[in-house]
Amino acid sequence: MTQIDKILLSAGIHGNEKTGIFLIKKFKKNPDLIHRKNFTTETLLINTKAIALNRRYYEIDLNRCFDLNSDRREQKYEQDLAKKIYRQVKEQEIDFVLDFHTSTSNMGLTLLLSNDRPFNLQLAAYLAAKNPLIKLVRNANNNDRNRFRHIFPLGFTVEMGAIAPNVVDPIWFKRGEELVEQILDYIEKTNQQQQPVSPETVTVYTLSKTVYFPEDSQGKIAGMVYEEVHGHDYCALNPNEPMLTTFDGDAIAYRGSNVAYPIFINEAAYWENKIAMYLTVKEEIAVPTVLN
Repeated sequence: MTQIDKILLSAGIHGNEKTGIFLIKKFKKNPDLIHRKNFTTETLLINTKAIALNRRYYEIDLNRCFDLNSDRREQKYEQDLAKKIYRQVKEQEIDFVLDFHTSTSNMGLTLLLSNDRPFNLQLAAYLAAKNPLIKLVRNANNNDRNRFRHIFPLGFTVEMGAIAPNVVDPIWFKRGEELVEQILDYIEKTNQQQQPVSPETVTVYTLSKTVYFPEDSQGKIAGMVYEEVHGHDYCALNPNEPMLTTFDGDAIAYRGSNVAYPIFINEAAYWENKIAMYLTVKEEIAVPTVLN
C-alpha cells in the first residue's frame, strides 16, 4: 500500500503564470487549508526572479532544465536554479508533487502525469471521473524527462486555460483550489487504507508528435493554425484535414494515418520555438488495481 508522507504544491516555474502563483501564495498564507492529519504539505514558489519580473523566465525556460545529467558547457540562471531546487526537494523527501501552470491554449484542466505508476493512474482516473473538465496527458516514451514533475516519484503538472499571461483568472483560481482539496482528501484516505474507488478504465492522451509552424526561406514563421483547429484542443483531427495555413491562405493538411488529438494549440509561450501544437493519441487504458 502506498504511503505518502510529504506533498509539494508548487507554482512559478514560469513567472508570468499568475493564477497558480497566487493560489500557492494563498496556501502559504493559510496553511490550515492544506493541512491533513497523516501527511505534511509543503508549498514552493520556484522561479522568484522571473515572478518578480512578470516574465516566463529570466534567461531560459526552467522547465527544460531538470535533466541534471546532461553536460552543459554554459550555465544559465535557470540551470543553476534547477540544481538548487532538485537538492532542496530531495532533502525534503517529497513523495508527490502538484505543480501549477497556465496555458493560453484551450486546455481546460489538464493533468500531465509524471509517470504511469499505479497510484498516479488511480488518482488521475478518480479525479477525471469526478470532474468532466479534467483531461489526462502522459508521455509514454519517457522522452523530454527534463520537466520538474519528473524528479518526483508521483504527481502531476496541472495546466489550466485558456488564461492570458500575467492574469489571475478567478474561475480557474477556484477550480485549482478545488482540485487541491480533492487530491489532499484522496491521499489522506489512502494513507488510512480507505482509498476511494477509481474506474476500471480511463481515457488518456499520449503525446506522439510536435507540429511546427511553416517557415519561409529565411526561417521565419510563415503561417498559423488553421481556423477550425484553433481553440479546439482535444478535438479529433482526421487524416488529410487542414491543420495549418500559410499567411497567404494555403492550407496544410495533417498527413498522419490515424486520428490525432491536438493539444497546446497556438500556445503563446511556444512561438519562440515555432511550435504550433502537439499531437496526441487518445487511448482507453486499464487502471491498475494494485498500488506501488
